[in-house]
Amino acid sequence: MTRRIIVTGGAIIRDHAGKILLQRRSDYGDWGLPGGGMEAGEQIEETMIREVKEETGLEVISYELAADHRTLLFEDEQRESLQLVFHQLDEIDLSVINKVQQPVFIDLMKGEATLLRH
Repeated sequence: MTRRIIVTGGAIIRDHAGKILLQRRSDYGDWGLPGGGMEAGEQIEETMIREVKEETGLEVISYELAADHRTLLFEDEQRESLQLVFHQLDEIDLSVINKVQQPVFIDLMKGEATLLRH
């Protein structure tokens, strides 16, 4: 059996109130952090910057929120994002989070911060 390892990069993006930006993806329909697969020759930081830009339109310093002050108004070219919404950490329901990313959220909820998880 051949196994593939896919390296991904993403970001935990917080607003001024500490809410975390969640993305509901069009390919799976579940929620998680903006991010995606590394391209050949990229550094992990480059992957994160590119994926966040592609999926949210954020360059970290500029964004536009809807009137609810939670929803990021952006439509990506590939239509990977169905919704982009900021949530307080204690409002996040782990059952709707992508299973691969659940451990990251569990660490955040426990106050444990790690930069790399395998």
